[in-house]
Order: sequence, then C-alpha cells, then structure tokens
Amino acid sequence: MDMLKKSWADDFYRLIFSQINEERFSVLYSDKISRPNKPVNLLVSLLILKLEHSLSDEELIGSANYFT
Repeated sequence: MDMLKKSWADDFYRLIFSQINEERFSVLYSDKISRPNKPVNLLVSLLILKLEHSLSDEELIGSANYFT
C-alpha cells in the first residue's frame, strides 16, 4: 500500500477518479436487467490515461481488461 501511495496512482485517484460524479450520468443507464455497465469514472480515467500515454485502442483495451 505504501508503494501505491508514493506513485502517481494515489494523486490520480484523489484528484481525478474520485471527482467524477457518476450520478450525472445516471440518465444514460437503463433500469432493465442487462449486461452490467462499466463505471463512468473508470471509462473516463482510461481515456485520460490513453491520451497521456499515447496508447492505441488495442493497448487501452488491454489495460481496461487488466483493471476489470
């Protein structure tokens, strides 16, 4: 846990990930039973990381699968 606190991940979580208000996106989700959606904060965070690290879509998908 200390290693995580000393990395960029702690700042990213605190300053970006946790600040994304999921409630604002609730109108986009259905109340019907279906495949579960990914949390908006996860998707936005992955897009930020994609841009920051110049990842391709394939590399991003690989990263997303790692975190889900």
